[in-house]
Amino acid sequence: MSPDPARPDAGGGATGRTTRDEPTLLSRMLEDVVRVLQLELRLLEAEIARTLSLAVDRTIAALVLLYVSAITGSCLVVALAFLLHTWLAWWLCFALSGTAALICGLVAYAIMTKTSSSE
Repeated sequence: MSPDPARPDAGGGATGRTTRDEPTLLSRMLEDVVRVLQLELRLLEAEIARTLSLAVDRTIAALVLLYVSAITGSCLVVALAFLLHTWLAWWLCFALSGTAALICGLVAYAIMTKTSSSE
């Protein structure tokens, strides 16, 4: 009966060759796993860099919009106070202007939270 080459314990020559090939196959397998992990890490790094770049761009745009809105709102509140002063006392003008600015800020905040939660 001839030895079965598929079984490692079947014959004398096959066992020697199998033991020599196992470390080579194992090292190739580990090299492949390391290569796949390196590629996955590179992809992850590229995705994180892109995401962080977009987040920084959005943050800068939001801050610029916030500062421009604050300056514009301040100018409008002062203009409203000067307009109201022609009919009312100064304290009442500033109280009404401040209330109007507060209401506008609350509306803007509600709109911003609604749009950010829907994304």
